[in-house]
Amino acid sequence: MSETNSQNPQTETDVFIAEHAHRNRAYEGNNDIIKAAVPKDVEEIGGLAFAKCHRLESIELHGNARLIGAYTFYDCISLKSVEIPSCTVDIYEGTFKDCTGLTSVRIPDSVTDIGNFAFNNCCSLANIELPPRLNYIGAEAFSQCSKLTRISIPGSVGLIDLCAFKDCGALTDITIREGVGAIQANAFTGCSSLKNIDLPDSVTRIGVSAFRSCKELTGVRLPNNLTVVADYLFCLCTGLKSVIIPDSVTKIGNHAFFNCSALESVNIPEGAAEIGPDAFEHCLSLTEICIPGSVSKISNYSFFGCINLKSVTIQNGPAEIGAGAFGECGALTEITVPDSVVKIGEEAFCECSSLTSVTLPDGIAEIDEDAFLGCDNLKTIKFRGESYADADGFFKAFNSLRNSSAAAAEQK
Repeated sequence: MSETNSQNPQTETDVFIAEHAHRNRAYEGNNDIIKAAVPKDVEEIGGLAFAKCHRLESIELHGNARLIGAYTFYDCISLKSVEIPSCTVDIYEGTFKDCTGLTSVRIPDSVTDIGNFAFNNCCSLANIELPPRLNYIGAEAFSQCSKLTRISIPGSVGLIDLCAFKDCGALTDITIREGVGAIQANAFTGCSSLKNIDLPDSVTRIGVSAFRSCKELTGVRLPNNLTVVADYLFCLCTGLKSVIIPDSVTKIGNHAFFNCSALESVNIPEGAAEIGPDAFEHCLSLTEICIPGSVSKISNYSFFGCINLKSVTIQNGPAEIGAGAFGECGALTEITVPDSVVKIGEEAFCECSSLTSVTLPDGIAEIDEDAFLGCDNLKTIKFRGESYADADGFFKAFNSLRNSSAAAAEQK
């Protein structure tokens, strides 16, 4: 039950002196309070102390309040501005969550941690300055701050946690200073207006879907110490035209660039060992790609539906071209499969309607019979010094050769 006393204001000009603010849930749900002040002798404000005070418009926090508890001002929908005391170190979990009318917050330089959900769904908050010694931004700390337009994250921050700025739809510019170490999954997912992001080389880990559905993002340079391009990292970034992947990267994850329909060019670095399934699927503007020999397998549907992909160079190294890897690449006219490849999967080149010539390595052991399904203009398949005019003729010869080889092996 919430605390009340005879000082509860009856008019909007009265100020309520919150002498019991140190108690958890002290004034929770008290809709008589419009303006409040916390006395100077209160050093800690209790969790949920003012939660759901729907008429609370202003709160005066004196400089001695070094600790503000979890969800202290949760759902204070009329609260407009807050100045956090200069001695406060942590902004706890959910402190201002769902304060939908909050337009201004001053965070002092003393603050080092911003907890999970601290400003979640503060949908009227347009600007906020993060303090220079901040160490941690918690999960969903600023998610759904739909009017926030720009943010600068100081280099003292070690970790930007899960969904920290998720669905900040008005956010156009993000500056991440040198020193930041990790960006967790979904940190900036759904920042649909984001145009610019600076990623310093201090960032060594970026989580799954961190920039998913950032539809206005046009170009990205990934940090030089990054080793993995995470699953779904830029999935559905439909405005992304160019990306620079550093030589340090050894893996490009599943759906990493799925449906980046404006992506015109991408470099896969020497040393990359894995291109995940669907990694570049439906990159409609991609015209050429070079796959280095360090890649062990071209995974299923890696480049499926890249309808303008005209040039594919596969260096010697991959052992397998997976199912649908280059399916529906309608602009592809020829392909040379390197000597390292021993298997071509189901529908690997299906519906490549412009494909006229394929050169296969002598040592290939397995080719799915639907590998070239729908390649109606395929006129030449070169294999072991022979040239075949169509897929049917090739597969008859290939299967006959494979059966002969199997029979010979059994006799031994």
